[in-house]
Amino acid sequence: MVQGPDGHVISRVGPVAALGLAAGAVLCGAWSMRLAGVASARPLVNLGAAALGIAFCVFLAPRLRGALEDRAQLALWIAAGLAGLPWLVDFGGQAHRWIPVGPLSVHTGALAAPLVLFGIAHEAGERRRRVALLPLFLLAFQPDAGTTTALGCAVLALAVLGLNTGTVLVGASLGAVAFAWTRPAPTLRVPEVEDAFALAFRASPWLGALAVALVLGLVASCAAVGIARRGGGARSAIPAAVLLAVLFALPSLAAYPVPLVGYGASQVLGVFLVLGLAVPRERHARA
Repeated sequence: MVQGPDGHVISRVGPVAALGLAAGAVLCGAWSMRLAGVASARPLVNLGAAALGIAFCVFLAPRLRGALEDRAQLALWIAAGLAGLPWLVDFGGQAHRWIPVGPLSVHTGALAAPLVLFGIAHEAGERRRRVALLPLFLLAFQPDAGTTTALGCAVLALAVLGLNTGTVLVGASLGAVAFAWTRPAPTLRVPEVEDAFALAFRASPWLGALAVALVLGLVASCAAVGIARRGGGARSAIPAAVLLAVLFALPSLAAYPVPLVGYGASQVLGVFLVLGLAVPRERHARA
């Protein structure tokens, strides 16, 4: 389908705008943490992760997409490996969504989610696509209801678009979401992680409003790219917008980390992985 002039502009500008909005949200969150007296290393960790994420989107993502588009099932197996890592760490007989790596705590689900989305969107074989259920149920068992719910909603978005889904995958994904919410979550709320928006509003109402505006703009830009590109471009960009929207909304309901605005290198990198893999610049996109 041929794009109109407006669609062509959105398709070209949207991914760049999304990168800028994501970077702005990280800066906004870092500033709010500084004003709130959070340890200075935490904002710096987020800023460093954002720099790595932007570098990934600009330099590495095009090559990685090219390597994985014809081997999309590999992305699902990598995601399963990431989702399974917490089970190798002893937390008194149960897995935990945060695992210690040196001085940092890594949220493997945040890194696995973009790969699951990419694998489902680009794997042509319905049976091979069902490998996505492995990371989904590993996340549900941890429990990580936040990431599981975001992925379940993204799968549902793919189904609504009529792209690369099957009844088994959709039904099992929704089952994983329902199961995840029955599991007790051991994580307590940390102001700069799960309550990052509230922290920003306490630091300054204007800063809080800016953080919300940047996040809404990011989600809207991803959706706009998918709508403008239609066809193949929509198969990842629109579900990516759904995934991000759910990840940003869920912390208001339960103790789940706020991406970009809240502290967490994994969440920052995860968002940039989504942008690099699912909302690429036009010259690397396939219509």
